[in-house]
Amino acid sequence: MIRRNCNTQLSERCTIHDTRHCAVSLLIIAAAALSGVALCAQSSTTTAPFDNEERLGLEAVANNRYEEATEHFQRAVQMEPSKAQALLYLAFAQSESVVPGVQSPDNLKAAQAAVETLNGVLALEPNDGFALSALSSVYLNFGQSEKAKEIELRILAAEPRDFDADYQVGAIDWFIAFRNASERLKQVHLSVGGGYPRAGLATCKSIATVNDPLLSEAVEHLDRAHAADPKDSDSLSYLSLVYQLRAGTHCTDRSARAADLAKARDTIDKAIAIRHSEDTITHPHAPAPPSRLSLPDEFKSMVGVRMPPPPPPPPPPAA
Repeated sequence: MIRRNCNTQLSERCTIHDTRHCAVSLLIIAAAALSGVALCAQSSTTTAPFDNEERLGLEAVANNRYEEATEHFQRAVQMEPSKAQALLYLAFAQSESVVPGVQSPDNLKAAQAAVETLNGVLALEPNDGFALSALSSVYLNFGQSEKAKEIELRILAAEPRDFDADYQVGAIDWFIAFRNASERLKQVHLSVGGGYPRAGLATCKSIATVNDPLLSEAVEHLDRAHAADPKDSDSLSYLSLVYQLRAGTHCTDRSARAADLAKARDTIDKAIAIRHSEDTITHPHAPAPPSRLSLPDEFKSMVGVRMPPPPPPPPPPAA
């Protein structure tokens, strides 16, 4: 069975510049794990029963038997609770049984189990890219956007060049700000749109107070994401929505409102032009925090779940 020090030697090739995307090395690790090939000397501190449970768990994963895999990894973790690799395997096996967005008690219990296990990995490996990305994904899948944003900011603290995390933070900020504005406008029988010019001064100021920091942060992070990948129309689409929403926070400043609405129009025009000119839209392939752990390819879908692109917004109204 592959030891963690073996994983480290191979995954060192997956440097800080490409941890999320170094599939070749990780596939070698996973294939070796499933075939029983030892990539380096076995550790004298790891027991045979632990090896066996990990091996059986990986075999179950390869055959899409995630409940069975969870049982094997749980037994492995019980034997060696300080092994981050076994905890990571367990967390991803638990995550595979979770249905995104379904709020049933059993599904929420399964999601919480995965969150607790991922936090266990991070207690041992605080900046592990796999665990951080998966934890953000679980939170996003269950509408816990604030918690997902905390994890994305943690990723950026460990790796400031992770422009996928910039995109996530900007998109989440817009989502939270839109929800804030919608809730307050609903109280006065209005809706978000065109900078909501009919909102009264008190309503406008209450929205501005809570949304100004979020929208400023969103612009900063979406600008960074777009600069990293100028062909990423999703970043521009969210940026246009941010400008539209920010226009409404300029309660008495008509020129500032007009400037943001103009930016919204210009930005969405650029996003539409990119979509029309490109058959395939690229996204930032940015570095993630490095990982000393391995991950079977069957689990890769859980890493880096992206905020979906927004629907095409209507053209902003004339200022």
